[in-house]
Amino acid sequence: MKKAYWGGVAVFFFICLAEAAALAASPTLIQPNGGESIRAGDVYTIQWSASVDSVKYNLYLSCDNGTTWSKINSGMLSSVSSYDWDVITPAGNMTNCLVKVIGYNGSGAKVGADVSDAIFTVSVLNVTSPSGGDTIDAGSIVDITWSTDTLVPVSSAILSYTTDGLMWLPVKGPAATGNPGTYRWTVPQIPSSLCKVKVALLKSDDTVAAVDKSNGKFSIKVTPKSNASFSGEYFRSGVNVTSDVDTQLHDFIANGNGTVNFSTIVSSSGNPSGTVTYTMSPNGRFDARNTNDGDSRHGILSPGNDIFLISNTTQFNGIGFGFGIKASAGLDNSALSGTYAMGSISKYFGGSGWTDLSEVTFDGAGNGTVHCLYISNGSCFADFSLTYTVSSNGRVTTSMPGGWSENGAVSSDGRIFSLLATSTPDNMRSFRVGMRKTPGGLSEATFAGKFIGLSFGATKSGIYVNVMSLKSNGAGTLTLADLYNSFGGLTQGTATYSVGADGTLNVPDGSPAGFNGVVLDNGQAWLVVDTDTTDGQNEMSVTVGLKTSK
Repeated sequence: MKKAYWGGVAVFFFICLAEAAALAASPTLIQPNGGESIRAGDVYTIQWSASVDSVKYNLYLSCDNGTTWSKINSGMLSSVSSYDWDVITPAGNMTNCLVKVIGYNGSGAKVGADVSDAIFTVSVLNVTSPSGGDTIDAGSIVDITWSTDTLVPVSSAILSYTTDGLMWLPVKGPAATGNPGTYRWTVPQIPSSLCKVKVALLKSDDTVAAVDKSNGKFSIKVTPKSNASFSGEYFRSGVNVTSDVDTQLHDFIANGNGTVNFSTIVSSSGNPSGTVTYTMSPNGRFDARNTNDGDSRHGILSPGNDIFLISNTTQFNGIGFGFGIKASAGLDNSALSGTYAMGSISKYFGGSGWTDLSEVTFDGAGNGTVHCLYISNGSCFADFSLTYTVSSNGRVTTSMPGGWSENGAVSSDGRIFSLLATSTPDNMRSFRVGMRKTPGGLSEATFAGKFIGLSFGATKSGIYVNVMSLKSNGAGTLTLADLYNSFGGLTQGTATYSVGADGTLNVPDGSPAGFNGVVLDNGQAWLVVDTDTTDGQNEMSVTVGLKTSK
């Protein structure tokens, strides 16, 4: 028994020595050893540990999990333990890659080999932001960024996101034409710590060239609105009615503590300044009071805190409608670029008024053209050209035919602008809001959620301001309810709507034209204009809506 036992130990001992000798003879791969994401076209250092018996090496690559192999180095490598590899540039991401190192002795005989312990990726497409560990505020605007190195021409990029790791939802907006490498995303109002974004690059035949997603999970934080949400400098374009229509561009300075100080930049009547106090609700609705006249105001702050609406419906000291855009930095004429739907309400001082919906195309270099789509006082006006200037802080000035100019502002992302005429040769007052149209990809689902809408309009009984809540089911049905108005009596009801691929919005009201306008590609804001005065009230109006924060 003892002899047998010691014999077994001896056998085991010699087996261990043999295995150790084999290990010593074989090189050991250090990197890539599994789990890496290596960018195509980069220079990557392959490393291995040298061994006693192997003095020469060959390296091989497999991108089908070891089924086939191709040689990496052109000549046998001598007395080294690393190699700078010019990484391949395939048409799409290669996710099942392995590297193998083979060692040879001085006579050229193979003495051992080692392979990556697990697969790695050669990445043609790499989503760089948002990335793992980031925390992003819901409603904020962030850049989705990616880098690419592909031999295949890319015609568009499709972007999507997930908040649960299971269901992927489209990033609202059109496909990114070509391969821009960045896309401005309005973060949804969905709290989660399981978020990722995904980018798919499409070839000209709409087949996928490459797909990648965030390397790790990031978080979306929904913060209830508070007074602190309303902070900074805003340009407020407004129209007010006392004895007649007045237009003003105000500089609003919100301190985030419930107080706004305002002063006049340009006005059709006087140069008022003063203070407004406000109280913000968690969903972005706020109540305000002008300390000059004591009148109460009601409004809504956008999810991204960059746009606000404010109204005066009390009639004690005149009714009014205001549209505010947060000041920016580093803008120029390129901020206004593309085709916009522009809703306008205008009136000659002491005379008649009208509404119109137009298309305005800006070239990003200071020139634009205006094309009338609908108008309330007869046939559309002829197309005309304008010039414009965008200041670094977002202030906009335009020069129109006939010798007048208009003033306003543009949002930092270029999606929204406001303009107003305060002094013209023909004594006209105008208030305009424009929202950018989209090349395509939108539908009724883009216009979904809860909104606050403000209307400024007129009937044969006079001018009015109305504040409403609105809920859209994303499938063509709206539920509306008045919150405040200047004419008394609150109403509610339902309506249908349709959204074109470019964001064109139509809300039929039984009239030939109905309400026409646009919804933004991110679903955060919308605009409609009533230009049909054939009904009994001769009603015409401009209505702007902003999404509430959840």
